[in-house]
Amino acid sequence: MYSAVNLIFNAIFFLIFIRILLSWLPLAGIRIDEYNPIVQGLIRFTDIFLEPFRRLIPPVSGMDFSPIVAILVLQFAAGAILGLIPR
Repeated sequence: MYSAVNLIFNAIFFLIFIRILLSWLPLAGIRIDEYNPIVQGLIRFTDIFLEPFRRLIPPVSGMDFSPIVAILVLQFAAGAILGLIPR
């Protein structure tokens, strides 16, 4: 059970990290096809975790800090939940 829950949290962290990288690629001149079904699925899935923080934390000078806050909160939640599950 512990391993499965840990895997789920790690997958969520990984997907949010990929979303962050995709947002930086246009700055490097690399175009992202936002209509690609995989990209759209990634955006829809990660928005579940990011949108609540976007409503609380507005962008500062065009920088979106919601992924950082989401990762910190998810990290705390993962530690708390995994601490309750016996290995």
